[in-house]
Amino acid sequence: IIRKETISTIFGTTESIVVSKNINESKRSTLTWYSINNDYIPVVVEQYRINEHKFTATLIEFQD
Repeated sequence: IIRKETISTIFGTTESIVVSKNINESKRSTLTWYSINNDYIPVVVEQYRINEHKFTATLIEFQD
């Protein structure tokens, strides 16, 4: 966990934790935002390669 952040999601404005994943000997890193108020569902994922942003995936639908 690298920080807490308030973000806008499909659930409205929500408090989230941001988790960084770095794999040893890999050029990729991933940041994932988990919604604290919604059972820690991942709501945003960003992937980087050699510190360059490659893509962002955002949760747009959820069925309970």
